[in-house]
Amino acid sequence: MSTAHRDAMSRYYQLQAPIYDLTRRAFLFGREQIVCDLNLNPGEVVVEVGCGTGKNFSMIRGAIGDTGELIAVDCSEAMLSQARERIIKAGWNNVQVVDREYGWSSITRGAANVVLFSYSLSMIPSWREALDCAHDELQAGGRIGIVDFYSDGNGQLARAFAQWMSWNHVEVNRPYRETLAEQFRTRMWVRHRVMSNAWCYFRYVGVARIESAAEK
Repeated sequence: MSTAHRDAMSRYYQLQAPIYDLTRRAFLFGREQIVCDLNLNPGEVVVEVGCGTGKNFSMIRGAIGDTGELIAVDCSEAMLSQARERIIKAGWNNVQVVDREYGWSSITRGAANVVLFSYSLSMIPSWREALDCAHDELQAGGRIGIVDFYSDGNGQLARAFAQWMSWNHVEVNRPYRETLAEQFRTRMWVRHRVMSNAWCYFRYVGVARIESAAEK
C-alpha cells in the first residue's frame, strides 16, 4: 500500500466520478450478476472493496435488509463523495463508507459474511495482500465474490486491451485463479469472452478454506 497509489487514484477519478456509472456501463459487465451469485441474506454483514460511486449499494442493501450492514471501502475521495450522496438520498442508516486503501488490516476482524470485489481487485497493486485481508475479514462459512477483467494473453486484440488497461491503472494479466485456490474453496468460476475475444471477465465465488481471524 502506498500514498502514491492513493494519490494516483484520487487524481484519476477526480473528473470521472460524476459520469463514472454512465461511461462504464458499456464494458463493466457482470456487476449485478455477482451480487446475485453471492446469495446474500437478510442480516448479513457485507464489505465491498473498491465501492466506487456505490453502484452496487441498492442491490446489496435490498438483499441484506434493515438488519444487515454494508461497509463500503474506497481510497478515492471523489468516488466516495458520490457514494455518500447515494446513501443520503436513499436514507440508508446501515451503509457506511470507509476511506482507506484495503489490505493493511481487516475492518470487521472476522465478523463479515461476505467480501465483494467488483472491478476493484485489478486496480490494487498489492492484490495478494488484499485477498489475505479479505480472508481474515470473513467469519466461518463466509464468502468472497469477485467480478473483474481477465486475459489469457492470446491474440493481438487481447494484448492491446491489456496494454490500454495498464495505462488506466488496471492489470488484467494476473494469476487470480491459482492464488484464490490457496485460500478459498471455489464455488463458482465462470469466464466470459467479450467483443470477439478482445478481452474477458470472470465471476468467482469462494469460501474461506481455514478458520477466520476471529477464531485464530
